[in-house]
Amino acid sequence: MESNNDSNTIWISPENDGSKYGTYNAPFTDITETVNKASPGTTIILKAGNYNNTVTIQNSGTICQPIRIIKEKGDGKEVICTSSWYFYEVSDIIISGLTFEGSPYQALSIIGECKRNNFNNLRFVNCGLDTKSLCTFFFAGPGAESNVV
Repeated sequence: MESNNDSNTIWISPENDGSKYGTYNAPFTDITETVNKASPGTTIILKAGNYNNTVTIQNSGTICQPIRIIKEKGDGKEVICTSSWYFYEVSDIIISGLTFEGSPYQALSIIGECKRNNFNNLRFVNCGLDTKSLCTFFFAGPGAESNVV
């Protein structure tokens, strides 16, 4: 399922030499930009390292072709996200294998009509410690249906 040259796979790394094509050897660096350009069936693989930018996701997959955001397999190193991720009105997204560490507010906020999203194999370390936000995982809005955590 994870391939270095599959046309439905986009690679992201927190470190890049400037050439950005979304390939294994020239990965993108911006998670938000990449996810919001992804189409149903796209797998986005995050290489190990620290990701410090707030992420806003507003693009959905489909039931048969979800958008997957996963950690690179095999190297044993962690993907660490140190800011908040916001999901607005999205469905059919799979997030797996990431560590959220030190996010001052909610690590994950699921807002609006969000259906059939799957959040698995995630780790949270010292998130939501700011006095304005005392939680790690936040659901808001009328449509948080059939999400799996």
